[in-house]
Amino acid sequence: MNNRIQKALTANEKNLVISVYNYLKNNKQYIKFPHSFNLRAEVSKATGISESTIGNILAKKNKNIEIVDSKQGHRPSKEIQPEIRNKLRELIYDANKNGKLLTLKIL
Repeated sequence: MNNRIQKALTANEKNLVISVYNYLKNNKQYIKFPHSFNLRAEVSKATGISESTIGNILAKKNKNIEIVDSKQGHRPSKEIQPEIRNKLRELIYDANKNGKLLTLKIL
């Protein structure tokens, strides 16, 4: 079990995975007994990255796709206009001050 914090990989980290893979692939023991090694599992143990992620990185490398930083899948943040934000704060403050129940209809 890996203790790595799951976050997007940078291009340098992906290149490191490829370097470790190539190093292990050119290892003399692997060349003599290629069927006794699971290269993805060995790279996973060495780097702490899951085998499926390593497979995805190697697939992109084999298709000659440029290796770039991964992007986090965040929704774009929507900014509330300052006038509306201040009005909402006033409504919430007044409702809390007077002990009134706030609903979305009121807001």
